[in-house]
Amino acid sequence: MQKNTIAKYSIIEDNVIGITDEKTENYDLINVITVCLGGHNKEHYEGLLKVLDVLLTRERTLDDKRHILQEEFGIVMNEKIESEVWDMCNLSIGVYEEGYNAAYNDAYNDAYDESALNAIKSLMNKKGWDIEECMEVLDVPQDKQEEYRKIILSELATV
Repeated sequence: MQKNTIAKYSIIEDNVIGITDEKTENYDLINVITVCLGGHNKEHYEGLLKVLDVLLTRERTLDDKRHILQEEFGIVMNEKIESEVWDMCNLSIGVYEEGYNAAYNDAYNDAYDESALNAIKSLMNKKGWDIEECMEVLDVPQDKQEEYRKIILSELATV
């Protein structure tokens, strides 16, 4: 993904068989805009991209943001605008933390699943227990048991 870019994606008519003459407004009902910020050391760091980067970056203080918005963009900072800038700062922190926490939780859950599956298979091999006994001894949560059962049975079927 390129940094400091804005791209627009839209639906276009492409006649595959036959020819239609549909008005664009009848099918072009969705547009997707992607904004990829890249920071001050990248090409195209100006205008809207710079304003958004200044507002959303966690690397600048509120005073730095206020100064840049006033001096470079002529945005007069009153109490209302300053409050909204602060909200934008907090929004970027929240978005970052939410993404980080989701990634951490996914990694933790994957590691937990892999560890539990390995423990079940190890008990099955070393003790000769069936899947149900292993899951009971390991206190596998009820909501994970069917998933683990399917995985292990499908692995056994391919051996």
